[in-house]
Amino acid sequence: MSVIDSRQFAPIASRALKLTGILLILSAIVDFLVLPIPYQFLDRGWRINVVTQTVERGIIPMIGIALLLLGFWVADVYMGKPKPVKKYQDLRTWALILSSLLGLVYLLYVPMFLNDVRIQNKRTIQQIEQQSQQAEEQLGSEEFSQRLEQQQSQVRQQIQNLLQSEENFQQALENVPQEQAQRLQEFKENPNALDQFLQQQADNFRNRNLTQIREREQELKQENNTEALKNSIRIGFSSLLLAIAYIMVGWLGLKSVKSAPGASARTADSK
Repeated sequence: MSVIDSRQFAPIASRALKLTGILLILSAIVDFLVLPIPYQFLDRGWRINVVTQTVERGIIPMIGIALLLLGFWVADVYMGKPKPVKKYQDLRTWALILSSLLGLVYLLYVPMFLNDVRIQNKRTIQQIEQQSQQAEEQLGSEEFSQRLEQQQSQVRQQIQNLLQSEENFQQALENVPQEQAQRLQEFKENPNALDQFLQQQADNFRNRNLTQIREREQELKQENNTEALKNSIRIGFSSLLLAIAYIMVGWLGLKSVKSAPGASARTADSK
């Protein structure tokens, strides 16, 4: 493409880049203002959710600022220097200020988010421990013991009825596995063995439930700790990277604007 063609295309490209950049910036600002509604600044869960969403959308304003600055660069290179304007009337200045502010916000997000996630994780762990403790207490409660005794009574009555009928007893010996048949024979010879067996089964039932409760508690704790660590690394590190990028673009851009050749002359001409 020739130089003439480039200059003919430059106004369209410049306007398109500027317009796209402005739209991306405005849409991101609207998202950042609307997503947190209803505002609950004292709610830790709300803060975690807001930081997560704004960090995940943090690249959109960066793209908008880059496109806006690129549009002005295309105009300067291919369309000649524009008429000097005051800095507060230059969109580039406001874009660089916005970039600096966003960098500061994302930088503040890092310690706030990590602290909120730490406290939230600690509270969740406490809730898991409380639920496990309540479940363990239920195993030793009177209500649970009554239900267990009721089930024992039903099983005892069924076995005793079976032992009292010789015909049913012999059929059971033929139809059940050898281990159960030996146990039935033991119950018939020693009635006390039935009570010992039922008590042992009840104790095993309690122990199994207790083991399941504690294993589930450890699983939930591990899952919660892993999720908290993943979110801390993902959101915290991403927020830090966004802060560095925005601050570099904003501060270096403002510094270059102040030290640009002819900046003072333009300011003087615009007065």
